[in-house]
Amino acid sequence: MASPSLKELTEQHQTRFILALFVDLNGKPCAKLVPVEAVDQLINEGVGFAGYAAGAMGQEPKDPDIMAMPDSSSFTPVPFIREGLAIVHCDPHVEGKPWGYAPRVILKDMVAKAAARGTNPTWAPRSSISC
Repeated sequence: MASPSLKELTEQHQTRFILALFVDLNGKPCAKLVPVEAVDQLINEGVGFAGYAAGAMGQEPKDPDIMAMPDSSSFTPVPFIREGLAIVHCDPHVEGKPWGYAPRVILKDMVAKAAARGTNPTWAPRSSISC
């Protein structure tokens, strides 16, 4: 059975606004609030960010904008923050291609390379605190 689309998820959860976000290489979130009436545009075109202003993303002022493309599998309603609000994580794209300096893009690439080698990696957060 196919996973529900982002549009279907917003309808099922009576979503009014989507917080479309990605993080830069330092883990700083970059987000825009998208009204549900613009969900088709979000799905087809993404939401634009000035790459240089978005943070540590490997861009200079002269570079093209980053388009954050939503990953519907990350759709998470957050009614405890605000009724009708949901979060969706995005993969940054530049000129129609996944941006290689984005943490989610890097991770997906690493997982694909591991799978090509016949391994199934396990990921877990690591604390930088040592005793």
